[in-house]
Amino acid sequence: MPEIRIELAQPGMRLAKPVLNNDGATLLEAGYELTDAAIARLRAMGLGSVHVLEQKTPQQVEQEVMRRFRKVADDPIQRQVCAAVLHYFRLREQRRQTAG
Repeated sequence: MPEIRIELAQPGMRLAKPVLNNDGATLLEAGYELTDAAIARLRAMGLGSVHVLEQKTPQQVEQEVMRRFRKVADDPIQRQVCAAVLHYFRLREQRRQTAG
């Protein structure tokens, strides 16, 4: 879980740890997917860094999905579920590329 400077934060990154204010109140929960607006608010608050989950490449995500479904590859329904999951991640990556 790398800690990165807020200037390097990008939309789509997920927080590995919650972001707290000076009083210890949670501003953003762990797992929150950063948006442009959230990053701008954190910068405006003077936050220096955030802990993010390691970003996987689209190829790594696809390999991970295939690995997880490997044991049930003979089940036709599970093959359909695997194909749907892969389709979801491919569409998400396409949207991320066109938005960025």
